[in-house]
Order: sequence, then C-alpha cells, then structure tokens
Amino acid sequence: MRNAATATKKTDLDPDLIWGAADIGAFIGRTASQVYYLHENGLLCGATFKIGRGRLVASRAKLRALPELLASETT
Repeated sequence: MRNAATATKKTDLDPDLIWGAADIGAFIGRTASQVYYLHENGLLCGATFKIGRGRLVASRAKLRALPELLASETT
C-alpha cells in the first residue's frame, strides 16, 4: 500500500494536462474513438501524445490553439 506522501493524483502533476481519450474527448466535444482517430492521423497537431501502452495525454493549451477542432467545445 502506498503512503499518503507518495500518492499523487495525475491531475496534481500538471493542471494543463488531460489524461485519457475519454477526458480529452469530453474537452473537445468528441468521443474517445474519435480522439484516437484524430491522434493517429496527426490531426491534433502535437497536442496529444502517448504514455505507456497507448494512454493518451493532451495539453489543454495546445488543444485550445486548434480553433477549428474545438468548434463544439463548451468549457
């Protein structure tokens, strides 16, 4: 069991990062499948990257810089 000093939520590491395709999709108004498609085809212009076994991570700042992609964003 990890102690409280070493247990850190991923959101505490960097508030600019969004972890997981589902959360990225919620941010940009897309499904997780659509996020994977956009990432794999380079349409997210470096705003996303993979960690480990395919877990996607995205930068909120870089996603906001893609206005045509975020036309449906409601944040």
